[in-house]
Amino acid sequence: PSLNPTWRMRSPKNVVDEMEYFYNKMDVTDYHFSDLDPTVNDKRTKEICKELIKRNLPIEWKLSQGTKIETIKDIETLELMKLSGLTFFSFSPESGSSKLMKKLNKPFDYDHALNVTENLNRLKIKSQACFIAGTPEETVIDQQLSVEYVKMLVKAGVDEIAVFIYSPIPGSALADQVSGFDHFSELTRSPVWREDYKKLIKYRQKMYFVFLCYKVVYYPIKVLGEISRIISRDFRTKMEMSIYKYLKLRVLLYFPKLYSGRKKINFQS
Repeated sequence: PSLNPTWRMRSPKNVVDEMEYFYNKMDVTDYHFSDLDPTVNDKRTKEICKELIKRNLPIEWKLSQGTKIETIKDIETLELMKLSGLTFFSFSPESGSSKLMKKLNKPFDYDHALNVTENLNRLKIKSQACFIAGTPEETVIDQQLSVEYVKMLVKAGVDEIAVFIYSPIPGSALADQVSGFDHFSELTRSPVWREDYKKLIKYRQKMYFVFLCYKVVYYPIKVLGEISRIISRDFRTKMEMSIYKYLKLRVLLYFPKLYSGRKKINFQS
Protein backbone atom coordinates (compact mmCIF):
# COMPACT_ATOMS: atom_id res chain seq x y z
CA PRO A 1 0.00 0.00 0.00
CA SER A 2 2.87 2.44 0.66
CA LEU A 3 3.99 1.96 -2.96
CA ASN A 4 0.54 1.78 -4.58
CA PRO A 5 -2.01 3.31 -2.17
CA THR A 6 -4.94 3.58 -4.61
CA TRP A 7 -7.05 0.52 -5.45
CA ARG A 8 -7.93 0.82 -9.14
CA MET A 9 -10.96 -1.09 -10.35
CA ARG A 10 -11.38 -2.76 -13.72
CA SER A 11 -15.01 -2.90 -14.81
CA PRO A 12 -16.82 -6.27 -14.48
CA LYS A 13 -17.33 -6.35 -18.27
CA ASN A 14 -13.64 -5.73 -18.89
CA VAL A 15 -12.66 -8.59 -16.56
CA VAL A 16 -15.09 -11.07 -18.12
CA ASP A 17 -14.18 -9.92 -21.64
CA GLU A 18 -10.61 -10.97 -20.93
CA MET A 19 -11.70 -14.33 -19.52
CA GLU A 20 -13.88 -14.96 -22.57
CA TYR A 21 -11.07 -13.93 -24.91
CA PHE A 22 -8.65 -16.49 -23.45
CA TYR A 23 -11.33 -19.16 -23.43
CA ASN A 24 -12.10 -18.61 -27.13
CA LYS A 25 -8.48 -18.15 -28.26
CA MET A 26 -6.61 -20.62 -26.04
CA ASP A 27 -9.30 -22.80 -24.49
CA VAL A 28 -8.40 -21.59 -20.97
CA THR A 29 -10.99 -22.89 -18.49
CA ASP A 30 -9.35 -22.18 -15.10
CA TYR A 31 -8.87 -18.59 -13.87
CA HIS A 32 -7.13 -17.40 -10.70
CA PHE A 33 -7.97 -13.90 -9.44
CA SER A 34 -4.90 -12.17 -8.03
CA ASP A 35 -5.58 -8.95 -6.14
CA LEU A 36 -4.84 -7.35 -2.78
CA ASP A 37 -8.57 -7.62 -2.08
CA PRO A 38 -10.60 -8.81 -5.09
CA THR A 39 -13.97 -8.64 -3.30
CA VAL A 40 -13.56 -5.22 -1.66
CA ASN A 41 -16.45 -3.84 -3.75
CA ASP A 42 -19.47 -6.14 -3.20
CA LYS A 43 -21.46 -4.58 -6.05
CA ARG A 44 -18.61 -5.20 -8.50
CA THR A 45 -18.19 -8.77 -7.25
CA LYS A 46 -21.86 -9.52 -7.90
CA GLU A 47 -21.71 -7.87 -11.34
CA ILE A 48 -18.73 -10.03 -12.34
CA CYS A 49 -20.67 -13.12 -11.25
CA LYS A 50 -23.80 -12.06 -13.13
CA GLU A 51 -21.76 -11.31 -16.26
CA LEU A 52 -20.21 -14.78 -16.12
CA ILE A 53 -23.61 -16.39 -15.60
CA LYS A 54 -25.09 -14.44 -18.50
CA ARG A 55 -22.36 -15.54 -20.91
CA ASN A 56 -22.57 -19.15 -19.68
CA LEU A 57 -18.84 -19.77 -20.11
CA PRO A 58 -17.82 -23.36 -19.22
CA ILE A 59 -15.04 -22.17 -16.91
CA GLU A 60 -14.15 -22.16 -13.24
CA TRP A 61 -12.46 -19.41 -11.27
CA LYS A 62 -10.70 -19.13 -7.93
CA LEU A 63 -9.89 -16.53 -5.30
CA SER A 64 -6.58 -18.31 -4.96
CA GLN A 65 -4.48 -15.71 -3.13
CA GLY A 66 -6.92 -14.65 -0.46
CA THR A 67 -9.47 -11.96 0.12
CA LYS A 68 -10.73 -9.94 3.08
CA ILE A 69 -13.58 -12.12 4.26
CA GLU A 70 -15.49 -9.22 5.84
CA THR A 71 -16.14 -7.91 2.31
CA ILE A 72 -18.52 -10.85 1.78
CA LYS A 73 -21.60 -9.06 3.07
CA ASP A 74 -24.27 -11.70 2.55
CA ILE A 75 -24.92 -15.26 1.42
CA GLU A 76 -26.32 -13.99 -1.90
CA THR A 77 -22.78 -13.07 -2.96
CA LEU A 78 -21.52 -16.59 -2.22
CA GLU A 79 -24.44 -18.16 -4.08
CA LEU A 80 -23.76 -15.97 -7.12
CA MET A 81 -20.10 -16.96 -6.95
CA LYS A 82 -21.06 -20.61 -6.98
CA LEU A 83 -23.44 -20.19 -9.93
CA SER A 84 -20.78 -18.30 -11.89
CA GLY A 85 -18.18 -21.05 -11.46
CA LEU A 86 -16.22 -20.22 -8.29
CA THR A 87 -14.55 -23.40 -6.99
CA PHE A 88 -11.94 -22.13 -4.49
CA PHE A 89 -12.05 -19.38 -1.86
CA SER A 90 -9.00 -18.33 0.16
CA PHE A 91 -9.04 -15.95 3.13
CA SER A 92 -6.53 -14.93 5.78
CA PRO A 93 -7.24 -14.95 9.52
CA GLU A 94 -3.42 -14.69 9.94
CA SER A 95 -3.80 -15.30 13.67
CA GLY A 96 -6.43 -16.62 16.06
CA SER A 97 -5.56 -13.81 18.47
CA SER A 98 -7.81 -10.77 18.12
CA LYS A 99 -5.47 -8.87 20.42
CA LEU A 100 -2.51 -9.46 18.13
CA MET A 101 -4.51 -8.61 15.01
CA LYS A 102 -5.53 -5.27 16.52
CA LYS A 103 -1.87 -4.53 17.27
CA LEU A 104 -1.09 -5.26 13.64
CA ASN A 105 -3.97 -3.00 12.56
CA LYS A 106 -5.63 -5.97 10.85
CA PRO A 107 -8.88 -6.59 12.78
CA PHE A 108 -10.57 -9.85 11.81
CA ASP A 109 -14.20 -10.89 12.30
CA TYR A 110 -13.80 -14.47 13.55
CA ASP A 111 -17.51 -15.26 13.89
CA HIS A 112 -18.28 -13.95 10.40
CA ALA A 113 -15.46 -16.05 8.95
CA LEU A 114 -16.90 -19.19 10.56
CA ASN A 115 -20.33 -18.39 9.11
CA VAL A 116 -18.89 -17.82 5.63
CA THR A 117 -16.87 -21.04 5.91
CA GLU A 118 -20.00 -23.01 6.82
CA ASN A 119 -21.76 -21.64 3.74
CA LEU A 120 -18.77 -22.31 1.47
CA ASN A 121 -18.85 -25.89 2.70
CA ARG A 122 -22.61 -26.08 2.08
CA LEU A 123 -22.14 -24.76 -1.46
CA LYS A 124 -19.25 -27.18 -2.05
CA ILE A 125 -16.76 -24.37 -2.70
CA LYS A 126 -13.29 -25.39 -1.49
CA SER A 127 -11.95 -23.03 1.18
CA GLN A 128 -8.50 -22.17 2.50
CA ALA A 129 -7.54 -20.26 5.66
CA CYS A 130 -4.05 -18.71 5.74
CA PHE A 131 -2.09 -18.07 8.93
CA ILE A 132 1.21 -16.32 9.59
CA ALA A 133 3.63 -17.59 12.22
CA GLY A 134 6.19 -15.37 13.89
CA THR A 135 4.78 -11.89 13.31
CA PRO A 136 6.35 -9.23 15.54
CA GLU A 137 4.95 -9.32 19.11
CA GLU A 138 3.38 -12.77 18.66
CA THR A 139 3.40 -14.76 21.92
CA VAL A 140 2.92 -18.42 22.80
CA ILE A 141 -0.61 -17.54 23.94
CA ASP A 142 -1.33 -15.98 20.53
CA GLN A 143 -0.11 -19.16 18.86
CA GLN A 144 -2.35 -21.32 21.03
CA LEU A 145 -5.33 -19.14 20.09
CA SER A 146 -4.49 -19.79 16.45
CA VAL A 147 -4.47 -23.54 17.08
CA GLU A 148 -7.88 -23.29 18.75
CA TYR A 149 -9.28 -21.26 15.87
CA VAL A 150 -8.05 -23.87 13.39
CA LYS A 151 -10.15 -26.42 15.29
CA MET A 152 -13.20 -24.17 14.94
CA LEU A 153 -12.58 -23.67 11.22
CA VAL A 154 -12.30 -27.41 10.64
CA LYS A 155 -15.63 -27.96 12.38
CA ALA A 156 -17.13 -25.24 10.15
CA GLY A 157 -15.87 -27.11 7.08
CA VAL A 158 -12.65 -25.42 5.93
CA ASP A 159 -10.87 -27.62 3.39
CA GLU A 160 -7.27 -26.62 4.01
CA ILE A 161 -5.00 -24.28 5.90
CA ALA A 162 -1.69 -22.70 5.00
CA VAL A 163 0.82 -21.54 7.61
CA PHE A 164 3.53 -19.15 6.45
CA ILE A 165 6.49 -17.98 8.51
CA TYR A 166 6.66 -14.19 8.67
CA SER A 167 9.24 -12.57 6.46
CA PRO A 168 9.30 -8.75 6.22
CA ILE A 169 8.22 -7.18 2.95
CA PRO A 170 10.27 -4.06 2.09
CA GLY A 171 8.06 -1.00 2.52
CA SER A 172 5.56 -2.67 4.86
CA ALA A 173 4.76 -1.24 8.29
CA LEU A 174 6.57 -4.03 10.19
CA ALA A 175 9.58 -4.39 7.91
CA ASP A 176 11.97 -2.71 10.35
CA GLN A 177 10.96 -4.90 13.31
CA VAL A 178 12.64 -8.09 12.06
CA SER A 179 16.35 -8.29 11.29
CA GLY A 180 18.97 -10.93 10.62
CA PHE A 181 19.00 -11.18 6.83
CA ASP A 182 21.76 -9.90 4.55
CA HIS A 183 19.91 -9.54 1.27
CA PHE A 184 16.31 -9.10 0.09
CA SER A 185 16.56 -12.44 -1.73
CA GLU A 186 16.46 -14.09 1.71
CA LEU A 187 12.96 -12.78 2.39
CA THR A 188 11.22 -16.00 1.41
CA ARG A 189 8.56 -18.22 2.96
CA SER A 190 11.38 -20.14 4.63
CA PRO A 191 13.41 -17.42 6.44
CA VAL A 192 16.07 -19.77 7.84
CA TRP A 193 18.06 -16.74 8.99
CA ARG A 194 15.56 -16.08 11.79
CA GLU A 195 16.90 -17.08 15.22
CA ASP A 196 13.54 -18.61 16.10
CA TYR A 197 13.12 -20.45 12.79
CA LYS A 198 13.26 -23.95 14.33
CA LYS A 199 10.66 -23.01 16.94
CA LEU A 200 8.39 -21.60 14.27
CA ILE A 201 8.75 -24.76 12.18
CA LYS A 202 7.58 -26.83 15.17
CA TYR A 203 4.62 -24.49 15.69
CA ARG A 204 3.70 -24.73 12.00
CA GLN A 205 3.89 -28.53 12.14
CA LYS A 206 1.60 -28.47 15.19
CA MET A 207 -0.95 -26.38 13.27
CA TYR A 208 -1.00 -28.86 10.38
CA PHE A 209 -1.13 -31.86 12.73
CA VAL A 210 -4.13 -30.46 14.63
CA PHE A 211 -5.85 -29.56 11.36
CA LEU A 212 -5.44 -33.05 9.90
CA CYS A 213 -6.47 -34.83 13.12
CA TYR A 214 -9.65 -32.78 13.45
CA LYS A 215 -10.47 -33.17 9.77
CA VAL A 216 -10.18 -36.96 9.98
CA VAL A 217 -12.61 -36.93 12.93
CA TYR A 218 -15.17 -34.44 11.56
CA TYR A 219 -14.92 -35.01 7.78
CA PRO A 220 -13.53 -38.51 7.12
CA ILE A 221 -15.31 -38.71 3.74
CA LYS A 222 -13.58 -35.51 2.63
CA VAL A 223 -10.21 -36.94 3.63
CA LEU A 224 -10.85 -40.10 1.61
CA GLY A 225 -11.79 -37.96 -1.39
CA GLU A 226 -8.59 -35.95 -1.04
CA ILE A 227 -6.48 -39.12 -0.89
CA SER A 228 -8.19 -40.32 -4.06
CA ARG A 229 -7.51 -37.02 -5.85
CA ILE A 230 -3.85 -37.04 -4.78
CA ILE A 231 -3.46 -40.51 -6.30
CA SER A 232 -5.30 -39.55 -9.50
CA ARG A 233 -3.71 -36.06 -9.62
CA ASP A 234 -7.15 -34.49 -9.93
CA PHE A 235 -6.29 -31.71 -7.48
CA ARG A 236 -8.95 -29.43 -5.99
CA THR A 237 -6.88 -27.70 -3.31
CA LYS A 238 -3.33 -26.41 -2.92
CA MET A 239 -2.72 -28.84 -0.08
CA GLU A 240 -3.54 -31.84 -2.30
CA MET A 241 -1.05 -30.62 -4.88
CA SER A 242 1.60 -29.91 -2.23
CA ILE A 243 1.30 -33.39 -0.71
CA TYR A 244 1.60 -34.95 -4.17
CA LYS A 245 4.71 -32.89 -4.95
CA TYR A 246 6.27 -33.83 -1.61
CA LEU A 247 5.64 -37.55 -2.17
CA LYS A 248 6.94 -37.33 -5.74
CA LEU A 249 10.16 -35.70 -4.54
CA ARG A 250 10.65 -38.50 -2.02
CA VAL A 251 10.16 -41.10 -4.76
CA LEU A 252 12.62 -39.26 -7.02
CA LEU A 253 15.14 -39.15 -4.20
CA TYR A 254 15.01 -42.83 -3.28
CA PHE A 255 13.74 -44.47 -6.49
CA PRO A 256 14.96 -42.29 -9.40
CA LYS A 257 14.81 -45.18 -11.85
CA LEU A 258 11.00 -45.11 -11.69
CA TYR A 259 11.14 -41.85 -13.69
CA SER A 260 14.28 -42.42 -15.75
CA GLY A 261 12.47 -44.34 -18.48
CA ARG A 262 9.69 -41.83 -19.03
CA LYS A 263 9.35 -40.39 -22.50
CA LYS A 264 10.62 -36.85 -22.89
CA ILE A 265 8.35 -34.21 -24.33
CA ASN A 266 9.74 -31.95 -27.05
CA PHE A 267 8.25 -28.45 -27.17
CA GLN A 268 8.31 -26.78 -30.55
CA SER A 269 7.50 -23.16 -31.30
